[in-house]
Amino acid sequence: MTPSPNGADGIDIKFSHVQLYVDRVCPVSEYKEFESSLNKFHESFNPDSNDAEVSVDNICKGQQLWNSLQGNAEEKTAFVSHGRDVVKQLIAGFGFRVTGCYPDVPGGTTPTSTANTNSVLVTSSDPNGIQILVTSVTNDKGAEKLGEYYHHFDACEYL
Repeated sequence: MTPSPNGADGIDIKFSHVQLYVDRVCPVSEYKEFESSLNKFHESFNPDSNDAEVSVDNICKGQQLWNSLQGNAEEKTAFVSHGRDVVKQLIAGFGFRVTGCYPDVPGGTTPTSTANTNSVLVTSSDPNGIQILVTSVTNDKGAEKLGEYYHHFDACEYL
């Protein structure tokens, strides 16, 4: 059955969010600092030529500016596509921002809660746009204290 544009056929499919389970979620303050660096980079970088034109000079100037904003620029290493922070990838690649977290972290510092998981909500600038909830296990002690245990973090024993 093909739904009509106004949902008159009774089919109106929507989703609330996408949830990703990862090995580690950084403190919110780290993501906010990264967002701030990207904002400063965007405000400061003015290529010599047309914005659409990519030149070696513009790339070098951009790299120098980015390294100066980072302050602790890492040594140049070969690019590796795996094992990267998916939240930072969403922030840098799509312009998404961290708009929420659990447990609630006053001042964006590391959570002091005994919760077994740590989550951040990453959203687009569109209020009706995608919401991606990124969750990781914080430690084993949280499960003991709260009596909660999440089986979806276990490796599948049946494969």
